[in-house]
Amino acid sequence: MKPHDPAPSLSRLAALREREVERRQTELAQQLADAERRRRNQERLDQLWRTSTTTGTLTPQLSLNCANYKQTVLELADRHRDDLSRQEQAVDQARLALLTATRRHGAIDQVLTLRLQEHDRVLRSAEQKRQDEIARQSWLRRGT
Repeated sequence: MKPHDPAPSLSRLAALREREVERRQTELAQQLADAERRRRNQERLDQLWRTSTTTGTLTPQLSLNCANYKQTVLELADRHRDDLSRQEQAVDQARLALLTATRRHGAIDQVLTLRLQEHDRVLRSAEQKRQDEIARQSWLRRGT
């Protein structure tokens, strides 16, 4: 904020919107990292149940144990798939929130920029008038 800010409340609002954008960026980054972690876990679980096969040389008890293990891993993978789906929805919501915050900040920033430009024009005009008046008075003094 400038010392003689013509729109202090608008400047504060722009700063708040900027912080909101930063916060939304952080949230999105966290959501993306969590989604990636869940994706890797899902891949590991899928790999586990694919590689857990039984051979014909196992005893019936061991075959049953392997089948139960595979079924448990499949159920866990299915639950993780549901969690991943919810996480991807959360990522989409975080992206939308970031987009909304960015648009809101951009709109406020644009209004603030226009106000500051107008304020600068008024200051330049006042300075030009002051300089013109000094020149006029100087010219009048020289003429007498």
